[in-house]
Amino acid sequence: MKARLLSLKVCLTFGLIVGLFLSSCIEEDLDEKEQLLEYRVYSNTEGALISLTDYSLTVKDYWEKKFVTKGYYGQIVARCDDPKVLITAEIYVDGKLRAKMEKNSYLNLTHRIKGNGY
Repeated sequence: MKARLLSLKVCLTFGLIVGLFLSSCIEEDLDEKEQLLEYRVYSNTEGALISLTDYSLTVKDYWEKKFVTKGYYGQIVARCDDPKVLITAEIYVDGKLRAKMEKNSYLNLTHRIKGNGY
């Protein structure tokens, strides 16, 4: 009976060590993984000026940006001085729409690209 308990404890300890090792490898893989990120911002009002805070940029009607990132989050911050203008922002990851928000005047859209947030 004692030999069986000892064998079980050894197996559980070994399993725990292997699990910790594999989880650290997975986290390292996440750090190196690249995704194609695409931002789109547009409004329902032709000629509306939209400020993109993160880019210190003012655009008219439509804006799009594509880039490759190893980051964990994507974010779009947009504002328009006209409170009647509906701003729409979208975040695509590897070609798939992952987040979308519509608001008047100001919006802040954030999306977790990878990781579990711990």
